Amino acid sequence: MADNIFDIIKNIDTLSDSTKGWTKEKIIDSAYSKISSLKATVGGYWGNTYEVNIDLINSKATWTVNMGLDAGESHHLTFNTQAKEKFLSLLKRSKLLEWQDSYVDPGILDGTQWSVRIILEGEELYKYGSNEYPKKWDTFCISVKELVDREFQ
Repeated sequence: MADNIFDIIKNIDTLSDSTKGWTKEKIIDSAYSKISSLKATVGGYWGNTYEVNIDLINSKATWTVNMGLDAGESHHLTFNTQAKEKFLSLLKRSKLLEWQDSYVDPGILDGTQWSVRIILEGEELYKYGSNEYPKKWDTFCISVKELVDREFQ
């Protein structure tokens, strides 16, 4: 048996329908409810680079875009409980906590790089990629865009 809920969720598809009385859905809900903050970046050498810092404890977020060599733009916001719940629901649909640690296409040198740092109770997860993405990357980008009301791609 895994040591903690985060080990369990990494192997969620191998579990039976019930693990010590917990359904798969309850395990997933519990893991996502433990996310306290998230920092994500996406961009490349020639285009815009987007960064978002989301503090789920204090319901605050900062979105920044850097436009190559030109000055960037920042946006600070607070969000309500309903927006937070919708964000977490979309994160679950993106299967963020089930992503591999890295996605890299070694055949492309330039292009787009991305990273996501997730802070959970007592643990930090780091996911990144270069010109390759998890299957649910677009759902993740939509979750960020809907929360901060700004582009993230």
